[in-house]
Amino acid sequence: MFKKILARRLVLSVILAFICAGLVFILSQQLFSYGIEVKYADGAYLKQRMAEEAADFQHYITENDVAIHDFSKISHWVDTTKITSISLYEDNRLIYHSALPYQAETPDSGIRHEPLPWKELYPVHFRDGDGLLNLSLDFKHYDYDLALLLSLLIFFTVFLGIVLFFVHRKTFYLLELEQQVLLMQGGKLDIAIPLRGSDEITSLAENLDGIRQVLIKQKQTQEALQKFAATMSHDIRTPLAALIVYLDIILNKRVSDDQRLQQYLVKSVEKANQLKSLTDHLFAYFVGSERQSIEVEENLNRTDFEKLVFDGIFLLESSGFTVKTTLTHQQYSLRLSRQSMERILDNVFANILKYATTDKPVIIKITLAEEMLTLCFANGTKPEAKNSENAGMGIKNTRTVAEQYHGSLTETQSEHDYSIEIALPVEVPKAIFALQATNIETLIALGLQDKIVGVSTGHAADFLPEYQEIYNSLNCLEGNTFRCHNYPPFEVVVSTKPDFIYGTSFSLDITRIISLLKNVDKASITTYINKPTNMFNARMDDVYEEILTLGRIFNVEERAGEVVQSMSAKIKEVQGKLGSIEEPVPVFVFDSEEDGMFFTAGSALLSNMIELAGGKNIFAAANRNWLFVSHEEITQGRPEAVVVIDYGKTGPEDKITSFKNNPLFSELPAVVKDKFIIVSLNDVLPGTRNADCVEKLSRGFHLQAPSPHPIN
Repeated sequence: MFKKILARRLVLSVILAFICAGLVFILSQQLFSYGIEVKYADGAYLKQRMAEEAADFQHYITENDVAIHDFSKISHWVDTTKITSISLYEDNRLIYHSALPYQAETPDSGIRHEPLPWKELYPVHFRDGDGLLNLSLDFKHYDYDLALLLSLLIFFTVFLGIVLFFVHRKTFYLLELEQQVLLMQGGKLDIAIPLRGSDEITSLAENLDGIRQVLIKQKQTQEALQKFAATMSHDIRTPLAALIVYLDIILNKRVSDDQRLQQYLVKSVEKANQLKSLTDHLFAYFVGSERQSIEVEENLNRTDFEKLVFDGIFLLESSGFTVKTTLTHQQYSLRLSRQSMERILDNVFANILKYATTDKPVIIKITLAEEMLTLCFANGTKPEAKNSENAGMGIKNTRTVAEQYHGSLTETQSEHDYSIEIALPVEVPKAIFALQATNIETLIALGLQDKIVGVSTGHAADFLPEYQEIYNSLNCLEGNTFRCHNYPPFEVVVSTKPDFIYGTSFSLDITRIISLLKNVDKASITTYINKPTNMFNARMDDVYEEILTLGRIFNVEERAGEVVQSMSAKIKEVQGKLGSIEEPVPVFVFDSEEDGMFFTAGSALLSNMIELAGGKNIFAAANRNWLFVSHEEITQGRPEAVVVIDYGKTGPEDKITSFKNNPLFSELPAVVKDKFIIVSLNDVLPGTRNADCVEKLSRGFHLQAPSPHPIN
């Protein structure tokens, strides 16, 4: 592949060097010629030089005491200067010309020849008389000769520079390869041999790097065999220890309950199957033609993962440990196989069994943040745990598995306590189906609209103007109507292929999703219920936590924090304007009327919103979020304001008219003051517009004069 490339490149470098040097030579000659011509085009320069030469000649005459007819000394001066020729005149007679074979023999002899008028004459004082000097100079010829020498010097400098640069690069590369060979000889194989170019030296470097990689593979294979043998022996011993515990409980009849005994038998079979899987793995590794993992790389969902955790807890409790567990309610799927997770948990629980003391409870905490699931195990330690030679083997194996899946493991140990933290990557939901308008708005506010595969508002939705265009672009589905709510059935929701369904318990119940949770899990679909909707005595802090939780699930925590901060700031501004009110305004919430009974808010979130707006729901103490009340109960509450929810078949204006026309309510302060505030159902359900609703309620409660129209 690289045959004779180096030789050809050397020839090409010489040719290139010659061409470049030749071009530089021609360019320098042109530049020098231009400079010389410019210099001599100026007559003043030539006159100056002639005057300097004449002065030099006079200095020579004076210093050497030369007579006017001492032509030998005069010729000697001419020979030592760059002057082409000189002429000497005495009394209008030419007595000496350096370019002609003529010299006056006597002082009276000489050619009668007056100098031409344009010739420049310089007086010269000899020892025995005076004469006139005419110079004929040719400095230009000398300058051209000097320019040629300089151009030749530049030519050879450029030529040799280019050739030596090429040779130096290759020589330096060879020296670098020599150093790499010495490093390999010393056993340092982690430094890659650099590959430069595509010639014979590069081919040599590739072969050397190939040898280095072969040596590395041989070393890694030897280390892997040793590590694999140690790891497998430990991994086999771990489920074997659990199996022994279960069988010991069964054989010694430590439990009398048949159902409990059946559990131990099932666990024993599971551990036996796990042992078989590990031995199959060992057999395939050593006997197979190609060593490869027999694990199936698939995500582990939350349900299966928690089952593995509870299996370990069951083992600990069976061994006399007290376990305190905290699980996350967020949905996720782990980016690793079931078998890998079994190895991690088996090692952790085996270490607890061996080295933890039963005097202190084992704390297990699972949290989810930024697409990482963190498993924290904390326990007290036995005194002999530090001195055990095998104490670190299980943790070392666990760290290896965790890092294989881009996770991490951190240990913290003190004299009597030990904790381990394992972080593993999880899959964030990518396809959302949202039920209920306020939930849809929350997802849009978090910038998750690109992940939404389908929505159902449930009832007539007055979407915020800033979200309307986004909502119109979503896949909106409808279905069956129940109590003014229209939701698609379970089959339609699943047909959009979501992996995350977000709704209220009411909406999920109507779509039969809650009743089909097992099927949902099998379809790898996570369901998430808006908690503040059904929460007893829900508060705005619960709404904030709902938004922040969604931010953690979808890894948009910063955006969620900004939304919560904006809502909180608006409510603080409302309360700042209220100042210190003497008594909160008694408020009745008018949702709907059926058969003479009024459906109103009890301990729902709306009661806290009314409180933040400077009011007090007269039924806030009820033991239900929403309830029916009678005319008499409303009258007893003496509301000074009525919050009318725009929801259902009856419009808000008709609700207000009906309320005013009721003779039982004619003397209520709210009717007398005509203080009715209309809010949308979406304003009062948990969501991002709750802060705006608090501001609207505050304005409605604290108007100084009756409003001619209800506040919307």
